[in-house]
Amino acid sequence: MALKVKLDKDSVLEFLELRKDVLFISVLAVLILIGGWFLYQKSALSVGEIIDEVIQNPSAGAGGAGKTEVVVPSEVVNSLLEKRDRAMYSLRRNPFGSPEEQLRIRSEVQRTYNRGVELFNAGEYKAAIDEFEKVIAMDVTETRIQYAIQPSEYMRRANREYLKANFQSMLTSAQNDIQEGDRFVNANQLQEAEKVYSRANKTLSDAITADPDGSAIGKENLQSVQTLQQNVFNKWQTIQSNMLKSELQKGIEEARRLLAQQDLIALVKNYVQLNQIQEQLNLVDPNFTMISQNQRQPLITLNSQIQDRLKTGYSELIAQAEAQFTQAIADKDNAKAKESIQLLRLALTINPQDNKNLQQKIAALAVQRANLLLELVDAFIAQQEQILQSNNLDQFDAEGKIRFLDELIALRNLGGSALPSDIRSKIVDRETKLKRDIRKPPELTEAYDILEVKKSSVGESWTISVRDKNARTGSRTRSLTLRPGRRDASTKITLTEVDTAGGFVILSKPGYSPTKVNLNQGN
Repeated sequence: MALKVKLDKDSVLEFLELRKDVLFISVLAVLILIGGWFLYQKSALSVGEIIDEVIQNPSAGAGGAGKTEVVVPSEVVNSLLEKRDRAMYSLRRNPFGSPEEQLRIRSEVQRTYNRGVELFNAGEYKAAIDEFEKVIAMDVTETRIQYAIQPSEYMRRANREYLKANFQSMLTSAQNDIQEGDRFVNANQLQEAEKVYSRANKTLSDAITADPDGSAIGKENLQSVQTLQQNVFNKWQTIQSNMLKSELQKGIEEARRLLAQQDLIALVKNYVQLNQIQEQLNLVDPNFTMISQNQRQPLITLNSQIQDRLKTGYSELIAQAEAQFTQAIADKDNAKAKESIQLLRLALTINPQDNKNLQQKIAALAVQRANLLLELVDAFIAQQEQILQSNNLDQFDAEGKIRFLDELIALRNLGGSALPSDIRSKIVDRETKLKRDIRKPPELTEAYDILEVKKSSVGESWTISVRDKNARTGSRTRSLTLRPGRRDASTKITLTEVDTAGGFVILSKPGYSPTKVNLNQGN
């Protein structure tokens, strides 16, 4: 007997009302499964299908075309790569570093910002400006932290308050720079003049930015500052123009001389220099008001002539670059070796028909250059380890460390993929060692603001005022009374040396480099 079930509308609605949550989740799960399966089918790659495809369409090999049952692994891999965007296989690094590095920078930004706020509230505006400049340098977009007041705004306010209290000294400083720049111009020392004019221009421009309406220094003073700033800017621009004219003339004369000779490497360097001059001309004088089009025409003509000379002398350029590379390896000259490879890469753009052969040659030379760099880095590491172990910190080569790190990072980022895996591993290893182990202890001023050092009224003692930058409860100022060779029990700071004739003392602390501090002077 058949079972008849009668469903009325109310029963259905009641059932749906009671089970609506379960039904919703069930339907959602089914939809997710169906969607996931669909995406998988669309994106899945069947190895069997790829192998069949390779068998049906083999690359030109023995016997040419036709079906073959031989499967070449490289053909399978190439077919696989062609079915997916190559970007899917690339490792994308976070431009802000690892999560640990981001956290470290964020913490440092927060500490520096808080220190700047404390200094601002204490009326120490110049010191506050320095701290906010550090924050902006570390957090260029001002987005790492939810600031109550943006660092750039705090810095503007600090500049304004500092300007209000020090307007006359600021103005005098700018005027002195302008007078010094004028003396340099009269002595035909244009580079020195350009530097001091630039400094005066920045001082006055910062004052205008800090107080654009003149409410802090007065409208008449603001007008004087604006007039002075425009005056020094015009002088700076004129200096730039004169320097460029001089460089332009020298570059043109050098190009004409080299075009008549066989030194193509020197000609390439001159070509690069001429292009840099062209870029500067476009930046400083884009409207041809100081250096006319007719004055620039020889530059354009020579650039074209140099390009033609490099094309006709393509083989000669390669030979000269290879000879320079061989000599550089013998002399252990990393800079020359790198320059030689750059010249060969430039030659790639001159004769594309020789692209494959030249690329293979460059790859082989890049391996030699990488080995040379690793050899030089190892020697540098050994030297610096000896210096650190003997505590001769004044001999520590911080600039050399940065230079070698830059070389290793550039080699890893730009040419690392073309190098053998063992060399890439060595590059990463040396880079890590330089960062982690070859480090000079930090200056004491990284942990403390040394506010004042002066002779105490008690015996041979000295009074040293310091502010702890890293105190958990905030910046804390302490007054230490120390004798030469004695250590403060709380901070562990030792007065290592006193030189009253030189006007300084040496302070030290375990884990920090000895720090020279001037007497009776805020720091």
